[in-house]
Amino acid sequence: MSNQKLKNQIIEWLQAQPYWLQYLGDGILEGAAVDDALVVQAYEYFKQDEGLAPVADRPAIAFNGAAAAEEDPDVTLKLVAIKNIANVNALALEQTIKVGPNLTVVYGKNGSGKSGYVRLLNNAFPSRGDKVILPDVFGSNGNGGPPECHITYQRTEDPYDLVFPTDKDRSEFSQYCVFDTKSVSAHLEKENSLSFTPSGFDFFEKLMAAHGAVKARLEAEIHNKSAPHGFLDLFQNDNPVRSLIETLGAETDLKEVEKLATMTEKDEAELLEKTTRLAELRTKDRAEQVRAIIAARNQLDKFCDAVTAAFEPLRAEKLEEARAAIEAVSTFEEIAKAEGVESLDRYQIAEVGSDSWRAFIKAGRVYAKTIAAGRRGETYPIDQDNCLFCLQPLGDKETILIDAYWNLLKSTAETELAKAKDALAKIRKKIDELPPLTFDIEYDVFKTVNKFDPELTERWMGLVKTYAETRAVALAAIDGIAAAKLPASLDAEVAEFDDCGKNLDDEKAALIVSNPSEETARLEAEIDLHNDRRILANIRDKVEAFVETAKWTARARGLHGKLSTAKITTIQGQLYDEHITQEYVDMFASECKRLDAPHFIKLAQRNQRGATLRKLKIANETAGKVLSEGEQRAISIADFITEAQLNPQCRGLIFDDPCSSQDHERRELIAERLAELAKSKQVIVFTHDIAMLVHLLHITKRESVQVSENYIWRTSSATGKVMPDLPWTAKSVNARVGVLKDQLVRLRKIEKEGDPNEYQYAVERWFMKLRQTWERAVEERLLKGVIERYSPEIQTKKLKYLEITDELIAEIDAGMTEASNWVHDGVPAENRVPPDTDKAQKALDNIVAFIAKCKAP
Repeated sequence: MSNQKLKNQIIEWLQAQPYWLQYLGDGILEGAAVDDALVVQAYEYFKQDEGLAPVADRPAIAFNGAAAAEEDPDVTLKLVAIKNIANVNALALEQTIKVGPNLTVVYGKNGSGKSGYVRLLNNAFPSRGDKVILPDVFGSNGNGGPPECHITYQRTEDPYDLVFPTDKDRSEFSQYCVFDTKSVSAHLEKENSLSFTPSGFDFFEKLMAAHGAVKARLEAEIHNKSAPHGFLDLFQNDNPVRSLIETLGAETDLKEVEKLATMTEKDEAELLEKTTRLAELRTKDRAEQVRAIIAARNQLDKFCDAVTAAFEPLRAEKLEEARAAIEAVSTFEEIAKAEGVESLDRYQIAEVGSDSWRAFIKAGRVYAKTIAAGRRGETYPIDQDNCLFCLQPLGDKETILIDAYWNLLKSTAETELAKAKDALAKIRKKIDELPPLTFDIEYDVFKTVNKFDPELTERWMGLVKTYAETRAVALAAIDGIAAAKLPASLDAEVAEFDDCGKNLDDEKAALIVSNPSEETARLEAEIDLHNDRRILANIRDKVEAFVETAKWTARARGLHGKLSTAKITTIQGQLYDEHITQEYVDMFASECKRLDAPHFIKLAQRNQRGATLRKLKIANETAGKVLSEGEQRAISIADFITEAQLNPQCRGLIFDDPCSSQDHERRELIAERLAELAKSKQVIVFTHDIAMLVHLLHITKRESVQVSENYIWRTSSATGKVMPDLPWTAKSVNARVGVLKDQLVRLRKIEKEGDPNEYQYAVERWFMKLRQTWERAVEERLLKGVIERYSPEIQTKKLKYLEITDELIAEIDAGMTEASNWVHDGVPAENRVPPDTDKAQKALDNIVAFIAKCKAP
């Protein structure tokens, strides 16, 4: 940016903006292109600023307050030709309008095709004029495609062609502007921004473009993230899951999603229970279901009875009895051993004192009593008896040993020991005869209890396992006469199953009075809910992602207000007022004064989307409603020229009938202003007003402004034909003299080589044009333009230049008379001889001499 003060003001404003806008502004200030790279990064910063993305490390923005060097306008650019127009109305092809370096005039009568050229230029260059172009409906002057033309430009190098509309974006097309009749209403009735961007203010155009691109990216991302989720098709049941999915969006509580999507073991067990129950309802009648519940209750009761019987010997008091019996056996064994068994040690009997030994001795005693009973009371042993244990003859030593056995069995300790062992054996028998208990997943009672109380099921699985272990440990302790190894007692009570039994009773009662169809419907709905929760669990990640996205888009939609361009428009308007408006007002007032346009016009401005719009008003009314047609055009031209003058890149102005509806005084002012403009810019004037054209040519000659002339005309077969000249009617006296000189050269050739009739026809036409030249000399030179043949006004201000002498009148009279002699038809009897070319040369010299004496004002 070249304007130092403006750049500093923009930087000061940017420093108060969010980071993303600072980033955009800094890039644009330093010449960065508003491309995807700039916009994408700015958009990421925008999302970070507004909480739509996590904030990453961002470099601090260090604004460069130094302004770039002012870019010099391209003063070398020239428009050289407008040519090869195609597909515009019925304009002839391969035509060329040559454009001069200063003023170019293009004259054409109404219907000649001039408007077609102007409308094309309205499309090619900046213009508020009529841009409606009709194609060649007959298709004879083009290829049926869009309107096009070639524009020849030149700088310091060779000329080059650009094609409209193909090259419309080239800067050359922005450096010329067009004004036509429709432009008048646009300047007076509409709000207009400048047709160019003042130096430094292109920042706001680029910032608005970048700002809009950021907003477009936000809207695109919102649109992309707002696609429907498609989850609803997965949930056809009317339940809380479907209700959740139906209302899924930014307001959805993710905790509710988690709650519905989380399936516990209890939930799975309930599902199994309900599924089983539903199957029962669908396959069994109520009587059968009642019988099944009764059977389940009986099985539960039997299980409880079995547990009660099985646990009874293993309860605390019974295990205490076992402990006492074991201790008694142990005690009496010690006593019996002390009393007799130790006396047998000298016999070195194996396992003496052991239970098996005792049993063996007891059996022998029973056998001895049997022998004694057979002897009618005579005891065993007596002399000559054999040993009942080994069947060997008994000696004294052996007899004493057997008596010792019998005495041992008769002792008190042995008697008590026998009693203790008998009591312990009974306890062991009860424990040993305890039945095994079953309580696992295959057991019907297990299923019944688990349906009502899974925790109770888990507890009793452990208790039944503990029961088997306790029984085994108790038996081992008894067998080992080891009271200390007795297990802990089983104290659990089957009363814990009372609630299960009650539930079965309640189910039976409910079933007796129930309506199966209602229960079926309820179970189906509950199972559907379970199944939908399973589906939700499977897609939970997607559902939560959708909710997070919906929350993002809701936040993003709420940021549209923060993407308003109002703050950009406001600062642009403030700086525009400071840097541009007053200069514009002053220059506009100056242009109005030059054109004698109303000076009470006020400039009303407002700002919109980073641009300043202006409107011309009189007492708060649109200027077009108050001013006359001529005043409207003058004001519009003043506004148009002001705009062009403010644009340092403007190289040319194109006008279509700029003096239409003007009186001769303002027409002269406009012509003078155009001639003056042509000294510094290229000016092209299209017109059908020959009086205005003649006057303009007169002024440009006076001001030494170079003029390039073009003439548009039509034939019976073609419209818009162009030649690099003006029609005879529009030519000045000097131009006509030039034509007469050229034609005199051709006359000499015809005179020398042609036939007499051809020469007579040609020389008479030459003298007719000479007469017309004298007539134009009277207007231009003698009367100084006070009266013009094609103008309805009398320009009294030029009377001061009049200088009419007898000499001048005599020269005019002589010249007109001589020319008129050959304009009118002669009498055949006279047989007039046409003047030769020497005489024609002398007549031409006379008017040249007159022109030299009688100069234009």
